[in-house]
Amino acid sequence: MPIVISQPQEFLTHVMGLVATQNDTALVAFIEPTTDELLFIYVSLPNKNLAVVQTESPRQTILDFYRTVNSTFARTFRVKGWKHSAIAHAISTCDRHPDPHDVLRGFQRSQPMPQETAI
Repeated sequence: MPIVISQPQEFLTHVMGLVATQNDTALVAFIEPTTDELLFIYVSLPNKNLAVVQTESPRQTILDFYRTVNSTFARTFRVKGWKHSAIAHAISTCDRHPDPHDVLRGFQRSQPMPQETAI
């Protein structure tokens, strides 16, 4: 599956233009600017069997689109130039839970790891 790397402020229509060149389902990857979290949007191929929905706003960024898709499990969408609609699904890759090994050692992420000494 191809991965299209984007900047969060890029327009959805520009990013989907790159997705369309793949002729396959794709992942759009970008970094959330405030948290540095790696985010993905799974994008299906446009499909004639899906209801044709209105096109997305031409000024919508990929980050704004992620936020709307992330509020539901999946979303049918269409961008200008697409005859058929596609499905988008937001995927978060970062687990904000502490590392289990740190928990077992009693460390919190905000604390620096102690230097191990060689025996």
